[in-house]
Amino acid sequence: MGDTDTINNIENPNEQETPHVGTIGSNESLPTVQSVDESSPNVQSMDDSDSSTKKKFISPMWAHFKREKIDGVWKAICIYCNKKLGGGGKSGTSNLHEHYKKCAKRSTQDLRQMVLTRNENTVEGKSKLQNYIFDQTVSRKELANMIIIHEYPLSIVDHNYFRRYSHSLQPSFNIPTRNTLRADIMKIYNEYKSKIMEALESNMGRVAITTDMWTSDHQMKGYMAVTTHYIDDEWRLQNRLIRFCYVPAPHTKEVITDVLMDCFLKWNIDRKLSTLTVDNCSVNDTVIQLLKDRISPTTMILEGEFFHMRCGAHILNLIVKDGLDIIGSAISNIRESVVYWTATPKRQERFEEAARQLKICVTRKLSQDVKTRWNSTYLMLVSALPYKDVFTRLKTREPKYKNLPSDYEWKMAKEVCDKLKIFHDVTELFSGREYSTANIYFPKVCEIKMALKEWINGDNQIFSLMATKMMDKFEKYWKVIHGVMGVAALLDPRYKMDLIEYYYGMLYGDESFFEVERVRNIARNLVDEYNARMTTENERPLRPSSQVVGSSKADLQFGAVLSATSHLYIFNAISALCEATGANVSEVAYAVGKDSRIGPKFLNASVGFGGSCFQKDILNLVYICECNGLPELANYWRQVIKINDYQKSRFVKGHGIHCLLHWKTSGCMDQGHACCCLIEEDFSLKKPATT
Repeated sequence: MGDTDTINNIENPNEQETPHVGTIGSNESLPTVQSVDESSPNVQSMDDSDSSTKKKFISPMWAHFKREKIDGVWKAICIYCNKKLGGGGKSGTSNLHEHYKKCAKRSTQDLRQMVLTRNENTVEGKSKLQNYIFDQTVSRKELANMIIIHEYPLSIVDHNYFRRYSHSLQPSFNIPTRNTLRADIMKIYNEYKSKIMEALESNMGRVAITTDMWTSDHQMKGYMAVTTHYIDDEWRLQNRLIRFCYVPAPHTKEVITDVLMDCFLKWNIDRKLSTLTVDNCSVNDTVIQLLKDRISPTTMILEGEFFHMRCGAHILNLIVKDGLDIIGSAISNIRESVVYWTATPKRQERFEEAARQLKICVTRKLSQDVKTRWNSTYLMLVSALPYKDVFTRLKTREPKYKNLPSDYEWKMAKEVCDKLKIFHDVTELFSGREYSTANIYFPKVCEIKMALKEWINGDNQIFSLMATKMMDKFEKYWKVIHGVMGVAALLDPRYKMDLIEYYYGMLYGDESFFEVERVRNIARNLVDEYNARMTTENERPLRPSSQVVGSSKADLQFGAVLSATSHLYIFNAISALCEATGANVSEVAYAVGKDSRIGPKFLNASVGFGGSCFQKDILNLVYICECNGLPELANYWRQVIKINDYQKSRFVKGHGIHCLLHWKTSGCMDQGHACCCLIEEDFSLKKPATT
């Protein structure tokens, strides 16, 4: 056997192994193995070596090196970087091991061109292919997000099959421990908390708060959630849960106040609060008062007059619960029937089978009610009514079923559902989070009140009694909230004052004027406070500068606002005088509205009043105010005289006088514009060129 045959018989099982593939996503590409030209006279491959090396070169390291004889010297050539190392029989493999560990081109293989992933654009609805790049940090963050959203336990990372599943998706992913995962989750929480705090601090508007407490059934511990609602700079309604915490017992007013105040201070929103919406628990009334004592009144709207907001959905819940107590016995058999046929899966199957036999489509399953939630009772009745015949059929087949409702009870249930539908629809409307509910609260609650009045006057005595009890509860909260909710409706450009006057006219009749005026006064107070606050903060009046108001349309709008404001102020002064003298303010307002001169006829600028009548009347008004102990109003009307005198003087200084003015229906000229001005300014009279 020749030398060549001896070398060929050396078995090296690792010689054909694939080079090591390292971490995916490295920037280094797979090196190209440069072959050595074996036809060169100075190169001899390992196959041409002598037989004395038969038991050499069996190390696994030779899978990564090629042994070749170059210029008579054996070399070990790295298949990755082509570096030449000593490869003689006496050289050993230590040098090969060292190079293998340090070889930069050996460590990874670039798979980015081998694996493509689809990236979906959620905004445009398009998707595109892109190179896949594995990132351990991104994968860890996505794992933490998955556990947060789906509320998985942290121990999931220790589950054997979860680890096997993750390894099958990406072998290079190093699954974090529980502690590492907990730290990742807290990092995400702190990042989002910082973003929300920054958004709240930069927001120029106010923040409304809703909060609620409940007790965990299995732990018997109290928890509180605090949610903020605000409008961002792009006029989008935002809501963020900023606090979910354990509240130690006992849940006294001091404990609840401390928890809320601590939350407001930590989030730096104690000076930006608008309202705090809570349920109608009696302890909350005291909590609100304690909070108002701790928060500066100057930072609140109208010094906290509307800080306490009652939850509209909770008010409706209390109203309907009082009504259902009256007819509770009429629907008790339906409740027991639903409980019986939903108690076990076997009974549910029998119920559905009976419905199919009667060819009743089972589109909605029976649902049990919760006595503390009236809407669950409504939904229970709605789900049971279509299966009236099914209950009757099952009575003949099930001897243990004892609570079959009578025809009268089914009729009552149908009428109850028809009447409570408005409450259910309004409750769902009030529970929305993606839209504003304050402006729709007023008209919907007015519809409920009108419906209750109709039920009270109806022929059915049971429903009349039910509506009477519901109305008593309704009035308890209506008096507290209808004013500020009316302002919210007033600010809705679809409604304005027309809707308020319509509903108040329907609800209060002749006394509607006072209720409408109450809403107007609240709106005025809010505007006055806002104007004063803006003037203080900006050290300038709210009136836009001439550079800002560049269009005639803006000037017209601002002039209309000023005119309307002056009318409101004047009538406020008149109403105060009416109260002092015993006059009927409604009759005065009616008479003022009948005067045809109020309107465009008196909105033309002129030199002054135009005669002595108006000035005499105003001076008489000053005298009446002083006699009735109203010095503030007397000073107000004196200012009107001063403005009139200023206008006459300003007109004469800027214009030539061509004629004497007097009223065409009166010969009075002693207080005419021209005469007074000429006398005061010592002008000489000249006959006009034309008359």
